[in-house]
Amino acid sequence: MSGNIHINWNGLGDATNDMQQLTANMRNALEELIAGVQELANTAEGKSANTWRQVQQQLNTAINEMDNAFNQGHQTLNNMGDTHHEHDVHGANVMNN
Repeated sequence: MSGNIHINWNGLGDATNDMQQLTANMRNALEELIAGVQELANTAEGKSANTWRQVQQQLNTAINEMDNAFNQGHQTLNNMGDTHHEHDVHGANVMNN
């Protein structure tokens, strides 16, 4: 069964590139939203201003969590590819000896 496992290296690269682009797009959208919320916070007073500042903090937290999730996914894909490559080389060495 293990002989049926195959890594599509181009697909792995495409997946990483897609993840990078989607993360950048989402970050840009969130940063635009933060800028709009900042205007609201600057023009509001009292509890309303504090609420908009809290929204800004939540958006910043979302960006950080998204970046962490991307990095985790990216590292997992890299580890998967590296592990597969290492086992391919090891398997080839076993067959040649």
